[in-house]
Amino acid sequence: MPIDAANLVVSFLVGTVGAGVAGEIIKRRFTTILEVWRSQRGWKERAVTELLGPVYMQLDRTKRAFDRWDRKNLILEAEVVRKGNLAVRDLLLENPHLIPPDFAQ
Repeated sequence: MPIDAANLVVSFLVGTVGAGVAGEIIKRRFTTILEVWRSQRGWKERAVTELLGPVYMQLDRTKRAFDRWDRKNLILEAEVVRKGNLAVRDLLLENPHLIPPDFAQ
């Protein structure tokens, strides 16, 4: 059965258009997934650098002060612990949008 030129042209056009539509759908879906991933990654980076890192640093500072606590240096150690706890409180109040959902429960 010979293939005539008209059938060949129609088949080529249908295949080309179908491939173009499918490619555009895949491209849009991939772009959306990539944007969501970048958004989540950016949020995680900000949460670590702007909130969790500084909170960890302050809590470590207050823990070291509390571990050294004795009767000799009560005022200094109380001031370090107090300032550290206030700094953590302020960080949490200023950046509630960066608190990971697992921590907020």
